[in-house]
Amino acid sequence: MPTQHQLRAHKARAASALEAGNLEEAAAELSLACKLESRDFELRHRLAELLVKLGRKDEAIRELQKIAGHYALKGELLKAIAFSRIILDVDPKHAETQVALAKLYARSADGGAHARPLPASMVSSPGIPRGAVQVRPQPAHSNPLFSMLDEGSFISLMATLKRRRMKAGEVIVREGSPGDSMFVVVQGMVNVVREESTGEQRHLASLPEGSFFGEMALVAGTPRLATVVAAQDGLLFEIDRVVLTTLSSLHPEIDRVIHRFYQDRLLSNLLAASPLFRSFSFEDRRTIAARFTLRSLEPRTPILEQDKPGAGFFVILRGQCEVSHASADGTRHVYPPLREGDHFGEISLLFGTPCTATVRALTHTELLELPPGAFNEVVRPNPIVQEMVDRIARERLLRTTTLQAEKESLSDSWVV
Repeated sequence: MPTQHQLRAHKARAASALEAGNLEEAAAELSLACKLESRDFELRHRLAELLVKLGRKDEAIRELQKIAGHYALKGELLKAIAFSRIILDVDPKHAETQVALAKLYARSADGGAHARPLPASMVSSPGIPRGAVQVRPQPAHSNPLFSMLDEGSFISLMATLKRRRMKAGEVIVREGSPGDSMFVVVQGMVNVVREESTGEQRHLASLPEGSFFGEMALVAGTPRLATVVAAQDGLLFEIDRVVLTTLSSLHPEIDRVIHRFYQDRLLSNLLAASPLFRSFSFEDRRTIAARFTLRSLEPRTPILEQDKPGAGFFVILRGQCEVSHASADGTRHVYPPLREGDHFGEISLLFGTPCTATVRALTHTELLELPPGAFNEVVRPNPIVQEMVDRIARERLLRTTTLQAEKESLSDSWVV
């Protein structure tokens, strides 16, 4: 019988045995299938899981070592780390794997430039000669979170990470839900979407292996900004708030690195939303982003109040804000709402004048906020920004005057 026919037969018999609850027979059939198709590492993973259920932990660990070694030699370090982590789930004191993780850390941290040899058990993957141990990992596969940690912090984090399988179409996090954890995509891909006011979903991004998501809500303590859906079957690492808090007390480096990613995401959102900051150098933008905070507001929450000093510079990440102005006779005028990507509050800060309008959240709103002191320190001195703000002020004044046509005469200072 041709090999492929044999392979299909072993898989079919394994599936039937599993359905009947005969784990020993299923494991035997999967073992035969793995011998026929030695590089099917998903099949080998299924075999390892069965062996664990049967209490045959040593055999399961050997299979998992082959998988981890395969990915390490290919330079796919995140996957190698993930399967090493699975071994520690089977045997938390497995010394050889603890050593392997330290060596994988070293490869991740230096991009493989000074890679140390891996343990022998991790370089005996089927179909890969031992000489292949010198294969260098591809820098693109080095995970930035792990490579930025010191070795002690890395090992501690690995010991506490949760593994989570995902199925294509599964919602991993939902927009508006509490943000109690962050995720790393180990295998597969996820899509980031946001629900529009019309009820339709807008695709924001596709995140491949090695990507992060969820740290914004985790660090800032705000609801999720978007929904994340599995684009295909895969594997995630999950880092929850309790674990992060506990580890950070022992390894402050972990907290610093997570906050660095949070600030980078703030910077990315800021640049996507506001052209004001494109004139700054990358390092200046990073400095500015570090001064922003993320605020989550319920509908009707006031942000700026007419006749009061400017409360800061704001960028809308999600939601809508209402802008209104009360004239001298008490008439309240409501103007077109500010939406995602709009920014406001800079004019009163630049000119040192009270706000001549009230702005409040119209819907549940997520804002980036830069306080007045920080704005005056890091934004106001830039001449290109001042020129742009002057233009925006004139445009807003013209818009306001047009909307008010012949109803009343507004002073030239009517700008938010």
